[in-house]
Amino acid sequence: MVIEFESLKAAVLKKENLQEIMTKHPFYEIEPFFAEHQNEYPEEGGISLLCEKGEDFNPEIHDYYTLKVDVKSKKLHFRTAHLGPGVSFETLFQYDQLCLKSLEIYKKDNIKRPAKLSYLFFKDGLPDLYLQCSAYGFIWKEYTRTNQRLSGYTLKNIHNQFATNVAFHYTRNGELDVIRESDSRNRVVKILYKRPERNDHIDDVLKTIEDYLVDKISRQILQKVKLSEQVYCIVLEYCMQEAFPPSVSIGVTSDHRGDAGLNEKYNAPAMRYYTEEETLDINLREEKLQYAYLFYNRAYAYKKYRGELFYYWEKKVKEVYLNVCKRLMRVDFSSSFGRTDDFLVLANDYDSRNLQEFYEEMLDYKSEMDNQNYSSLSNVRF
Repeated sequence: MVIEFESLKAAVLKKENLQEIMTKHPFYEIEPFFAEHQNEYPEEGGISLLCEKGEDFNPEIHDYYTLKVDVKSKKLHFRTAHLGPGVSFETLFQYDQLCLKSLEIYKKDNIKRPAKLSYLFFKDGLPDLYLQCSAYGFIWKEYTRTNQRLSGYTLKNIHNQFATNVAFHYTRNGELDVIRESDSRNRVVKILYKRPERNDHIDDVLKTIEDYLVDKISRQILQKVKLSEQVYCIVLEYCMQEAFPPSVSIGVTSDHRGDAGLNEKYNAPAMRYYTEEETLDINLREEKLQYAYLFYNRAYAYKKYRGELFYYWEKKVKEVYLNVCKRLMRVDFSSSFGRTDDFLVLANDYDSRNLQEFYEEMLDYKSEMDNQNYSSLSNVRF
């Protein structure tokens, strides 16, 4: 493939009418709705994805792409992803009436190796079959259509055994609205994409997430959890890359020794009741919740926040979790379990390890509650 790639590359770069463009984004793949599958959506009034050397962009330190575009046909023929000194991915695109093809190789200094080979076959002018072979495995997507529009696809593995169904849903204006993944029983497993509403704002979305987490965690604990042991904590664990939903754990007195340190005492994976181990039945992936999670992930990741902007987002997410912890502290869980005197609701970003910060802030909040003479806890209103 590498030998064939170099031969095709030499021929492509001899084409007339090719213009080179520097960008912050790959812009194009032959797979239908590729950007939406990556949870990307162009912002209105959009941020520019084009770039050139200047104060805000330095090709010596920033990742970027160079595209070779035919200015007459508007087709992308060659792309290089520059990922640091001597490291890149090069992709060739070929066009035919019945098939599109892309070939990609990885380059590091003088080393070259195949990275990905993809085909998209057409039938009656619409995508019919997408094949992709890469270091991560083989993808086989057979597309379905309704009224001359793609309605979804069946994803199969290399042996053509059934894996999953994916459905495309559109707005009244014909724009892609939602991508839903379902299992063999047609149960929705995951929302892959949700087109944002025009009036969506990140602060409103984060408040929606906060309200949902308090309601869903409270409701499901009260409905499903009945423990004879006393509980000393509820811990919500997250990371900034996909901050929502959190994993949830409930710590009972037998989960820790009396002399355990802070990280050992509130170590969620070591607790007996833990959502990631399926020993705690709390589902925080309802469809409306997933819409909000996708909006956050898009807002956070799309611009690749670094430096001061990363800390801005880290603070916003921490505020959401701190509010959730405080509101859960006020819920009357007595029908599900008894509390120890040192009971706390905590959160922890396991990348930045900010458990100590949450612990200190929640201790202060618990002291405030005690000082205000809360003789009984308030019920959550459902």
